[in-house]
Amino acid sequence: MHHWLPARHIVRCYICWALLIFLAGFYFFPKSKPHNTAYYVLVLLPFLLTLRRQDIRDYWQSSIFRLTTVFLGYLVLSLAWGEQTTANDWVKYAKRLIYMLGFACMVITCYNPKFTRQLGLVISGTAIVMAIVSMAIYDSSMYSGSDRLKNFGILEHEILAASTYGFAALMLCYGVKLKVRYIQWVKLIGLTILVLDMMLTQSRGPMIALISAIIVAELLAGTHRKIIYALLITALVTGLLMVNNIIDTPFFISRNGGDSYRFLIWQQIWQRVMDAPWFGLGLSANETIQLPACSCIPHPHNIFLATMLYGGVVGLLFLLTLLVHSLITAYMQNKHHDQIQYIAFLLYGIICGLSDGNKLIDHPRPMWLYFWLPVLMVGAQQLNSKQLQLNIKNRDS
Repeated sequence: MHHWLPARHIVRCYICWALLIFLAGFYFFPKSKPHNTAYYVLVLLPFLLTLRRQDIRDYWQSSIFRLTTVFLGYLVLSLAWGEQTTANDWVKYAKRLIYMLGFACMVITCYNPKFTRQLGLVISGTAIVMAIVSMAIYDSSMYSGSDRLKNFGILEHEILAASTYGFAALMLCYGVKLKVRYIQWVKLIGLTILVLDMMLTQSRGPMIALISAIIVAELLAGTHRKIIYALLITALVTGLLMVNNIIDTPFFISRNGGDSYRFLIWQQIWQRVMDAPWFGLGLSANETIQLPACSCIPHPHNIFLATMLYGGVVGLLFLLTLLVHSLITAYMQNKHHDQIQYIAFLLYGIICGLSDGNKLIDHPRPMWLYFWLPVLMVGAQQLNSKQLQLNIKNRDS
């Protein structure tokens, strides 16, 4: 037993570093399949081999972890009333449930102030480097106004890239806290690079989410400096791109009817939701949308409508309960410990989900980074606060 404890501690240290590299891998892995395999074999498997019953009881003390488990479990259960459900669907989503709950447990296990600082540095640093690489290797002749930057590897899709790089920008703003000379200038340069990458993808939703999250967080914190920086950098980058015809202003503003067919997509999804409003059509439901003016759209482009499609009103209530509780918990953490970053992270993921997103239970996807990670970080902070209060009571008694 005495020989096992040090070994287990070493494995847990390895898992935390492996988790950091896995999260950064969303930016630099060339394909999603090797990235997923690396997570299953090099991160999740060692963690599961060292998991104990006491660990699970500790995780369960977090109400956010409990709500996450119930929500994801309900989505898997929705397969029971799906008309197109097969045995393969049960196996596929059961595995995804394990992947995601394992991820949740690892975030809670690794969470501490040191890990948070490392996370901010690794995510933002990797994103800045890969943004430069993506802009450098992308054919410069393609910057002709209506062409959109395709980032390296997993983030080739424009909306996913903008959402993931936007989260890195937030990490840079709120997660990198170094007492180093000229650090503010370094952060401003890095933020400019990330905003430039986002603008070149010409995805408007993530940019709106980034600005909105910073404004709300700074107003709650009673400061305005980051609001001014964010607005100035965005205006400067946008102006330079438009003046040099790298972004075509009419195309950027009115692309695909001005809303990229979102309202048409949501209208069709809503009609399907009404076929089974209370419990949904199940995860096996066909989510493809056929629009008259374009090809098939593969998903609802809204996490709340998607949740209603698969899980109905009941699923939506589970999701809203989880998010509202997470926001309240983050607000209370900021009130007592001056940690406004969690509100910014949560708001960013939620606002991104208003214009993009599908099933919230999935194999490793960028949404794990910009949507689920903030929720789980708040859950971990909640658990740490409870443990701290318990230690204080035990010491006083």
